[in-house]
Amino acid sequence: MLKPHKADSTLKERMDVAYQVARENFVKRYVKSVANLLPPLVTIILAIIAVLGMIFGLFTTGSIILTTIMVVISILAVAGMSTRKFMDAFNRSYERILQRYKKFVLVFIQRPMITLAIVVASIVGLLFMMNNTPTSLVPSEDTGTIMGVVTMAPGTSQDKTERMLYQVDSLVRSIPYVESSTLISGYSFIGGQGPSYGSFIVKLKDWSERGMKESSTVAFANLYLRSRDIFKDAQVLFFQPPMITGYGVSNGFTFNLQDRTESLSESYRYTLCDAEGNPVDAQLITTNVENINLSLKIQRIKEVPLVLNVSDGGGASAADCVVELSRETVWVSGSENKLRDLESVELGTVDLGQLHNESNTLEFDIVLPEGVTNMTGDAKVSATITFPKLAKKKVSVSMERFSHTGVPAGATVTWITQVLEVELRGPKDQINRITEKDLTV
Repeated sequence: MLKPHKADSTLKERMDVAYQVARENFVKRYVKSVANLLPPLVTIILAIIAVLGMIFGLFTTGSIILTTIMVVISILAVAGMSTRKFMDAFNRSYERILQRYKKFVLVFIQRPMITLAIVVASIVGLLFMMNNTPTSLVPSEDTGTIMGVVTMAPGTSQDKTERMLYQVDSLVRSIPYVESSTLISGYSFIGGQGPSYGSFIVKLKDWSERGMKESSTVAFANLYLRSRDIFKDAQVLFFQPPMITGYGVSNGFTFNLQDRTESLSESYRYTLCDAEGNPVDAQLITTNVENINLSLKIQRIKEVPLVLNVSDGGGASAADCVVELSRETVWVSGSENKLRDLESVELGTVDLGQLHNESNTLEFDIVLPEGVTNMTGDAKVSATITFPKLAKKKVSVSMERFSHTGVPAGATVTWITQVLEVELRGPKDQINRITEKDLTV
């Protein structure tokens, strides 16, 4: 073994060659011996397990034990398939299958009427399936799941959105064949995420507990129609999830809007194309429409502050009161021209002289110009007006502090009112110092 083949080779190089040859002989002798012990059927099973392991990623799970088992199974399968016993068994099985196939084919060759009958039956079955199979790209099936989205007006708070979601959830759970409902706040399956969005995943009961009139198609249509009539402050939409994510049942077209501020209504011609997007010869193709009419309403959305004017009176001025509105702004939509000059929305004017309490709550309608739409869903705003810097005081003025002017000559005055109670409002330090002697009636 250690006889040098090259005069200039070292002992280490000759030892490496000797180890390699010995290892190869060991593997060939013992692995082949083990492989010869494996029946051909076991070899086939091991090969199938190895292939499935590659498909399902069992070789890369990170588990040393599982990876080692799969490697051993693969080595045994390869070793078993390399033996003469496996090859002979495979050839015998293949010959038996081939002989059966020849006999089966000869039956159809010798009896052409059977072949003709099968062809005719296949054509009839094809026509039947063409007339009864949905023509969409991916036919919809009842998977027992319905998805829904809720869209509130832009600027709606999270609390108000969640109140609406709970109302929709109550409607969903009122349907007898709904098993469960999952509510997602702040996210929409089709609209993005934000405080004004929400989504639902509705799970229907098993088919054994539902009838044909309680399918997912009927369920989502029923929910959509009922929610449209009940919920006026939100857009509620229910739909069935697609059978294959990313594939729908229709096609369309794309257009870009550049610097367009007004709504448009135009007619477009279309071109029929193949799967690669290349135009096809449409001379022999008949369509039901020649043009596609597009009406697109383009509106701008703007957040506008709400303003409440106050007029001085009753010892109070705008500087003495604090006005708190239930909402400070309102989201509106309209054309570019309509919203360009809309900087605020006035609720009205409050006469402070008519407010006698320390805290006063009033309600005002949100009135917008014609052509501008309120997107918040709130038609009214509450205003709370308080007077933290002012004080009130009641002072009784007796008849001695009464005086009169402009009495005609020869006439006399007789006071019927003996005491007059006067209510005062003003700065706290001044109100506290006032007495009856400071008042004249």
